Amino acid sequence: MSRDYDFIKDLTKEREICKIAIRVVDSWTVMGTNGFPHVEMVIADAKGDRVKAVTRYKEFEHWKEFIVENNVYVLHNCHVYDNNGGFKVCDSPFKVVFGSGTKFTKDVSITNIPPHQFHFKSFKEVQDEIIGALHEVVKPQTAASGKKPCTNLILSNEC
Repeated sequence: MSRDYDFIKDLTKEREICKIAIRVVDSWTVMGTNGFPHVEMVIADAKGDRVKAVTRYKEFEHWKEFIVENNVYVLHNCHVYDNNGGFKVCDSPFKVVFGSGTKFTKDVSITNIPPHQFHFKSFKEVQDEIIGALHEVVKPQTAASGKKPCTNLILSNEC
C-alpha cells in the first residue's frame, strides 16, 4: 500500500524523505555562477502552499525537457535549504533542491491541485512598497511560439 502524500508545509531541513504531489506553477532556466544552466521553478501542492525548487546543473538536459508548466508530478526525496537568496519567488522559508536520489514523476491521475491560485497580499503589507500610480500599459510584443508575452507598465509618481 502506498503511503500518503506529504505537503510543502511539512518540509524541514532535517527531513529529506518525502512524497509530495505538486503542480509546476512556473519554470525557467538560470545560468549559475559556475557558468552552467539549471532549471528553477515554483511548485504548489493541494493546499495552495508554494515553494521554489531547483535542479542540479548536472541533470539540466534531462530536466529541461521533462518539466512542463502546469503539469502535475509526484516529488520524492529532495534536499531542503533555507530560502535566503536575494530574490524570493515565494514566501516559503525553504527551497527544495533536486539531488541524486530525487524522483520526479508525472501523474495525471492527481486532480486536486488547482491550476491557478492567487495569493493576494493585504494593502497594509504593500503600502510601504508603493512607488507610483499606474499610468499606462504597453504591450510591445506578442507571444511567439513557446515564449511568454511581454508587457511594460509605465508608472507615475508624485514628482
